[in-house]
Amino acid sequence: MYEVSRVQSHNDPVAVIRSVSIDVSVVICTRNRGELVRDTLESVLANDTVIPFEVIVVDQSDDDRTSSAVGCFLSDPRFRYIRADSVGLSRARNVGIRCARGTAILMTDDDCQASPDWIDTMTRALYAYPNVGVVFCHVEAVPCDLDRGWTPGFPCLSERLIRTWRDCRAPHGMGAGMAVKKSVVETIGGFDEQLGAGAVFQTYEDIDLALRALLAGHEIYQTSRTSIRHAGFRDRETGRARLRADYYAMGAGHAKLIRCAGLSAVPILALDFWHLICVPALRHIVRLSKPPVFDRCINLARGFVRGWRMPANRQMSVFADSRPAPEPAKRPHHNTTQ
Repeated sequence: MYEVSRVQSHNDPVAVIRSVSIDVSVVICTRNRGELVRDTLESVLANDTVIPFEVIVVDQSDDDRTSSAVGCFLSDPRFRYIRADSVGLSRARNVGIRCARGTAILMTDDDCQASPDWIDTMTRALYAYPNVGVVFCHVEAVPCDLDRGWTPGFPCLSERLIRTWRDCRAPHGMGAGMAVKKSVVETIGGFDEQLGAGAVFQTYEDIDLALRALLAGHEIYQTSRTSIRHAGFRDRETGRARLRADYYAMGAGHAKLIRCAGLSAVPILALDFWHLICVPALRHIVRLSKPPVFDRCINLARGFVRGWRMPANRQMSVFADSRPAPEPAKRPHHNTTQ
């Protein structure tokens, strides 16, 4: 455990950390990426910080390429490897959170690289204000050929505290650069396992968790002081499919929040609709060009209807899983943590 204490400074809110005991768990989830995760691990383990931290890899792969690729890290006492038989990013993240020893949990993806100050800055941002439960940082998209496709990112250009729905402005953040207090995540029921890659709704698990924390009385912080480099290139066809999935999952997530949290969730939907649908449409109308938002509206509406009809746990504001539990796969394990 590490005690952080800083003198209050109104010009530097991230440095305003009262005396608290902190240690950190970094959770990286991977599936069938083989050696790709090694670059992520090397960048995280190379972070320059005095805060004690561990790195947990939750591997949902169908083969042993990833376990072989990370074998060189097993001698590092900060590294823990978990072989999971489940499928789905939210399921993997929940496994990592349950196994984490840290009071602060940082998350990034297996196609990312962390800045050398990422752990330190994200942890300090998480404790800059007493009620902050979720932090997002700047996610830099690795440059690519825009004629072929694009790489998603999250441009965070300033420090921003989101206390209520009035402060919300989509996009809210990106799970590739995310930090949460373990106590907050456990209180609100973890990630919704029907959202995210490998689930019914393929995205939106990160924003859903942040909005559920906000509706539960916690705050969201966005920091531009550190960054993650994201190399998840998508060609145009894959990118368009992902955008449709984004709005479909967003609609489902908003429907669930309105059902579970009531009218307090309606303004967040209205603000998202304004920033993601209305504002782009108005910009294109001013330029006398066709607004590219018709497809967004359709998928948002389709997702909203589907989400409204799905069973949900109203206490935790998560979708109920009606699927039978999968049979655990039998795979060899070596020097792993279960």
